[in-house]
Amino acid sequence: MPGAKVSAKATYCGHTLQAETDLNPLGQWTGRCVVDGPSFQGAVVLYTPFRAPTAALDALLTAARRLVDEG
Repeated sequence: MPGAKVSAKATYCGHTLQAETDLNPLGQWTGRCVVDGPSFQGAVVLYTPFRAPTAALDALLTAARRLVDEG
């Protein structure tokens, strides 16, 4: 079912993390996470596809938390 979307929202160290992943025609999940907060604002893009939406969301949120920590 290409075009399906799954999203997750979290807070981390005063930042809001909004991740969204979607299913491409090959059955792979990719997406991005928008980060909004006092020390970092931007987006993380997931170029490596995952087989499950939960794995893709986890990777996006983990990368976003790292950027907040580095910022």
